[in-house]
Amino acid sequence: MAKFVVMLKGGYESFKEMSPEETQQSIQRYRDWTQGLVEKGVFVDGDKLKDDGVRLLNSRDGKVVMDGPFAETRETIGGIIIIEAGIYDEAASLLTDCPIFSDGGNIELREIDVLD
Repeated sequence: MAKFVVMLKGGYESFKEMSPEETQQSIQRYRDWTQGLVEKGVFVDGDKLKDDGVRLLNSRDGKVVMDGPFAETRETIGGIIIIEAGIYDEAASLLTDCPIFSDGGNIELREIDVLD
């Protein structure tokens, strides 16, 4: 089985309009969806990332420079999940009911390249 990283991107604008109760209901949708992956036996690991912005590291003149946080949230990765699947299409089919889509976000799906 191949491993894939699922990056949940964007969709956070809808949370700004929610009451605390609605926010908790939305969080529960993600928990329930993730539990479904566990029950299917494909969930390997995953975590929500902190909401304090994006940090981009690069090297300038031999020094590591950190840029961010940035105001644009539509490309911010809010969480990562690692799943197992036989092929890419199978992995993609496991994600079609992810709550991120109804929140206006998207998913980046990448197969993990195992280096020997």
